[in-house]
Amino acid sequence: MEGLAWIPRIKCGGKMSVATTMARGGGERRGASLARNAKSPRTLPPAATAGVAAVLGAIGALTLVVAPTSGPVLTLAFVMLPLVSWWFVTRDVTTALVFTTIGEMYSGNSGTWLSIGPLSIRWLLIFTTIAVNMLIRMWIPRPASRKRIASRSGHALPVLFFGALFPIVLYAIAMVGTENSSTAAFKSVGFLLVLLFYFPLRRALQANPQQLVAFLIGLSITLALLMLSMSIGPMAFREEIISSIIGDQTVGYTMTGIARIMPVHIVLMFFPVFVFIFEMSMEKGRYRKIAYFGAALFFMLPMVVTFLTGTLISMLIMLLLTGGFLTVNNVSRPHGKLIVSAAAVLAASTFYSATVLTPDLLELKLVSRISGLTSGGGIDPSRDFQLLNFAEDFQNHLWFGQGAGATMDRATGGPQDRVEMEGLMIFHRYGLLGCVVFLAGFVAFAVQPIGLLRKRKSFDSAMAMALAFWATVCTIVMAGMMNPFLTTPFPALFVGLYLVWDERVLSRSSG
Repeated sequence: MEGLAWIPRIKCGGKMSVATTMARGGGERRGASLARNAKSPRTLPPAATAGVAAVLGAIGALTLVVAPTSGPVLTLAFVMLPLVSWWFVTRDVTTALVFTTIGEMYSGNSGTWLSIGPLSIRWLLIFTTIAVNMLIRMWIPRPASRKRIASRSGHALPVLFFGALFPIVLYAIAMVGTENSSTAAFKSVGFLLVLLFYFPLRRALQANPQQLVAFLIGLSITLALLMLSMSIGPMAFREEIISSIIGDQTVGYTMTGIARIMPVHIVLMFFPVFVFIFEMSMEKGRYRKIAYFGAALFFMLPMVVTFLTGTLISMLIMLLLTGGFLTVNNVSRPHGKLIVSAAAVLAASTFYSATVLTPDLLELKLVSRISGLTSGGGIDPSRDFQLLNFAEDFQNHLWFGQGAGATMDRATGGPQDRVEMEGLMIFHRYGLLGCVVFLAGFVAFAVQPIGLLRKRKSFDSAMAMALAFWATVCTIVMAGMMNPFLTTPFPALFVGLYLVWDERVLSRSSG
């Protein structure tokens, strides 16, 4: 797996990063201890970790197709087998739980094959991982005061505010001021509670940062292949996969026979695309550049063959913005120019692929919808109706919205708790004041890398990885304004990954 060769050799400012120091030993007592752990047979190489993740993901996907309604079998495939496997690899309960939980998020399904009350298995795993981490932290004796200061989180307060205090306030306002269901209100703020996943991620990333990154790449490979199987595999096979995994989210077939699907998991492909494009910008060898670019194209394929316009445009815009951001700094200017060029090539490649693979979808997006907008016909009936809901909210529920758990009317009649344009759904539920708090948090997150880049003497793989986590969050938010991505667990997951990477890798390097 040559495309994973970058994982073990992340450098920061000409010096080896924490992960490499662990692998090769260090002069300090802590570095030597970590090096001994890294040389232990319990630690798999990054490529092997990616392979284990891909195999476990494939087992889960196959089980979903073969036994989509068997709770015990799926529990074995998605919970017990990964939990035991990752504990054997990492010998850490929290890390095993973190990997098992993220693996279920990457499964491609809705996570509703097992539910206890209002919580599906996905949310049960998320909250169980957070709770177990808290209990372990309380149970294990605190370290000496000098070491305890070093172990404190620099991001704990904002995470606790947006991941605990803010959703509690939103829930309380809904319970006091509306007649919304308490269960629906709790479920609607759950995506914010996932920010607390940051704390178990700290433990999972502390010992071996590259192990977690390799794990994510392995899961991404399996998910990309699964979504491609849904789109361009044999007809009988993909119909069985679609019916078993994503249910009624198919919106038809193109005239070329490619399935038109709308899985929210498509946003997870942003991360590997950004990783390989950013790594490509630092490679000097022509063939390695081509290899990285080819890897990025592979992870883009699920978006290209189904021509998910909003996700594609958002990702390409984010690549251009990131490249432009890097060109402002003298240290990173050459890398920024290469990223901008890569974005242009990806855009041209996507357009050409669409003309060959999905010409009817291309015509729909570029001709029908554009003509509808210019003639006043609107975007599409469902989104047009959501805009009418927004106009009504703006007049009657401006400041506090209609409360957590509020549903939105459908164009065809009846309520719906999930809509296409989730940017409007946020305003519908939490009003102008709630949106201001959301916006303040996102702006603080979006500008955070500016200060990091100014402090660093070189643009290296550690910084590139941080930008991959950061760009993934920004792209999900951008695409989520017009699509149902914002209230999934994925934005909070990558926020946590970025913050942990910033704390555990970037802040420990002299870059």
